[in-house]
Amino acid sequence: MKHNAIVAALILVILLVLGFFGFTGSIKRGDVVLVDYHISDKNVLTFSTTITTAMGYTRGYRDSSNEPDAHYLDFYSTFGGFNSKFGAKNTFTLQLDDDTEIYFRSGDGGYTLMLVKDRASGEWSKPSK
Repeated sequence: MKHNAIVAALILVILLVLGFFGFTGSIKRGDVVLVDYHISDKNVLTFSTTITTAMGYTRGYRDSSNEPDAHYLDFYSTFGGFNSKFGAKNTFTLQLDDDTEIYFRSGDGGYTLMLVKDRASGEWSKPSK
């Protein structure tokens, strides 16, 4: 009986730890900003990001766009706690087609324009503020 209680307690602790890891990795970040970018000949955007707060890291992003000419990117926290480096990444790639705008999720739940393509020249640049 005592052995079963110990096993059950261990299973509960393991499930709580795994749940915490999964939960923290599903948090959308609104503090990610563009640092640098490069567009290859094959129309692949490689970009580097950082966060504007003192705590945390990003692990990946999801394109939440419903528009044909824009990308709305949601970035996610790393697994394992609010300042964990487990799975941390700050360089990502994105396939571009006829896109003209790239937005990052902002802290208010909206999106901030990070890159814009000049339709005439085909050049990408950070928007002027």
